[in-house]
Amino acid sequence: MSKTKRTPRQSRIKSAEYKAFFYLSYPVFLVAALVGRLAPNSETRHGLNVFAEAKEMANTIIPFAFMH
Repeated sequence: MSKTKRTPRQSRIKSAEYKAFFYLSYPVFLVAALVGRLAPNSETRHGLNVFAEAKEMANTIIPFAFMH
């Protein structure tokens, strides 16, 4: 099975799509992080503030949308 190489233009498009997806979904992850903080017996992720926690969540989940 051979993989085709991406052109620089295709890479820029994928990067732009990722950034757009990140900025559109970040508020959802921020709400999830805030709700997680309010839950009883909740723990912060590695001592991160709520904004860093939301960013970490987004950067963990979003790449799955780009797998194929």
